[in-house]
Amino acid sequence: MAKLTEEEFLEITNLHNPKKFSDAICNLVRSEGLGYMDAILDYCVRHNIDTDIVPKLLSKSLKDKVEAEAVKFNFLPRTGSLPL
Repeated sequence: MAKLTEEEFLEITNLHNPKKFSDAICNLVRSEGLGYMDAILDYCVRHNIDTDIVPKLLSKSLKDKVEAEAVKFNFLPRTGSLPL
């Protein structure tokens, strides 16, 4: 995607603050059965949001959920697990 201007970046982050963004993503996950990563991408496409600014829109709890999903699908290494 094209580089956002500072004005466009501020407009998007003002319209989509982390609380609203997290609520919308959680609603997509519940209502459409999407994973968190898919829901984020779907939301960005629907609302014409550049994925480069998504990290600024993620709340702590949503980051944790995305990270857990990434570990589940082996996108990130498992950490802190003791062998049983």
